[in-house]
Amino acid sequence: MFYASLIGCHLMMKNACFEMRDDRGPYETEKQCEERIDEMLAHTIKMWLKFNSPIAVTGWKCEKKDGIST
Repeated sequence: MFYASLIGCHLMMKNACFEMRDDRGPYETEKQCEERIDEMLAHTIKMWLKFNSPIAVTGWKCEKKDGIST
């Protein structure tokens, strides 16, 4: 299974970064996860532009994890 997440950082503070995890997944294929990343990027950028937030997406990933976490 694949889990989608984005990394965002405040533009004025180098070390002020955070991870945004998808709450819809996990996804069976990496392609499905990548499609979700694209969707998350679009929504995140719209939100930050709307609120004039000085934040940039600096990374993203589809992390493969086996098994179920509790």
